[in-house]
Amino acid sequence: MTSSPEKSLETESTNSTNKRQFQKQPHRCYNHLHDVLIGLQSNPLYFREPFTLFWKCLKSEKGKEPPRYRPNE
Repeated sequence: MTSSPEKSLETESTNSTNKRQFQKQPHRCYNHLHDVLIGLQSNPLYFREPFTLFWKCLKSEKGKEPPRYRPNE
């Protein structure tokens, strides 16, 4: 019966190497939030439009996010 725990340890070590490595990724609306924060820092009057797009992004389905805010320059 001592070979059984050894086998399970061997199986666990091979399983751990075969698992996919997941990397942390930013939220899909992170760039929209960044636009909101930049708008607040530069001119609080420009807060409304980026925030509206950020809110729409949060409510949208994955892959159907609205385009990012681009100020008229």
